[in-house]
Amino acid sequence: MGEESSKNKKVKRDTKNVNINVQKKGKVFNGNVNNFTVLPKLNCFYTNADQLFNKMSELIVRTRDNKPNIIGITEVKPKANRYKPSTAEYSIPEVGNYKVFEKNIKSDEGRDLLMYVDSNLEATEITMKTEFQENIFIKVKLNQNDKLLVGLIYRTPSNSSKEYNDKLVNLMSEATDMGYSHILIMGDFNYPEINWETWNTKGDRPNSIENKFLEALQDNFLYQHTTKPTRWRGADTPHTLDLLITNEEEMISNLEYMSPLGKSDHCVLSFDFNCYVNIKRAPRIANLYNHGNYKDFIQELNKIDWHNKLNAGNFH
Repeated sequence: MGEESSKNKKVKRDTKNVNINVQKKGKVFNGNVNNFTVLPKLNCFYTNADQLFNKMSELIVRTRDNKPNIIGITEVKPKANRYKPSTAEYSIPEVGNYKVFEKNIKSDEGRDLLMYVDSNLEATEITMKTEFQENIFIKVKLNQNDKLLVGLIYRTPSNSSKEYNDKLVNLMSEATDMGYSHILIMGDFNYPEINWETWNTKGDRPNSIENKFLEALQDNFLYQHTTKPTRWRGADTPHTLDLLITNEEEMISNLEYMSPLGKSDHCVLSFDFNCYVNIKRAPRIANLYNHGNYKDFIQELNKIDWHNKLNAGNFH
């Protein structure tokens, strides 16, 4: 993967940049330097919520223990609803401090996307040239010169036009051509006809939208990691619609197919993305009591007439 394997590696700590806080003679001096930890992986959480607002409590409960570094959610808005929650109403401070990136949340277009990114990561949103309706892409600074491109995509099954599907193919190529060392693209792509265990489609249709998408992944040397069904409802045939796409085969580990959020018909995907990344840490104040000027403290205390002060009940 162009870096050390994350297996059997302990967390590395950079000791060159340590925030120093010294208490001396009753004063605290704060060193103005960076403090970070180098981690070998990012914990990620993805699902199609099929309307998130009424599932916020469950999202909080299911993420607050392991506190994922990245949370991606598609189909955030309901298909029809007069009330449109603001981005702030989707915040999850009970879980952690996240930057929230969204797409279409304030408009009548699409079903909306939300991506929560740990605020300790150096993450910024980027705008892709390909004008595909529902996508979010952010860049994350990793360790040394490595950088990660994270994408979140929703492809609606209701638009089967050649132009719409060609834009998705172009978007995948654009993401690959940007030169990022690490790529993670997740989302609901709605290709039920693709068998991801064999990378084939049903029937002999070389020009089908499914085959065009498969060719785009192969031409760009991309890997798709979900092989089990991710969507099912009632008597419907289960399908693998939610995909995890990377530019190297070993980037995904510990992939779990978990129960849906609420009554959504899509499972939750929990996984680790293997990379070395700098995680900022808040400065820790260390009180160095051995530097206290206890001689002066004692002198000041000895000046107080404790007998009269205590008898008078005046403790101020």
